[in-house]
Amino acid sequence: MNYTKDIFDCKSLPVEVKKTLRLDTIEYDEFREKIYNLFNIAKSMNINKLNENQVAVAYYRTYTTKDANDIKTIKQIRSKLCSIVQCDSLYAKRHPESNMKVLKRLADEKCYTID
Repeated sequence: MNYTKDIFDCKSLPVEVKKTLRLDTIEYDEFREKIYNLFNIAKSMNINKLNENQVAVAYYRTYTTKDANDIKTIKQIRSKLCSIVQCDSLYAKRHPESNMKVLKRLADEKCYTID
């Protein structure tokens, strides 16, 4: 049997098959990766919790260029944080054996942390 690299490509599978296999087909999300990087930077400085304002300021200082076309508002940051928490929570439920770090919201402190 001759194989090609296509045997590993999930993009060509029908939606029903993807659902049956329960594939995690989330496309690469640069915004998400940048936020996770900020939490990793904070962890390296022994800061375990960040609120939305801290994430927004760190994002601005780390990723916004001089032309400011890539600036993110607090509303965009807040929305992305909520989205990440929901996705990570769903992933953790589907894959309880996973050791993947997930973003969690600490409701009593209105902060976020990575576990």
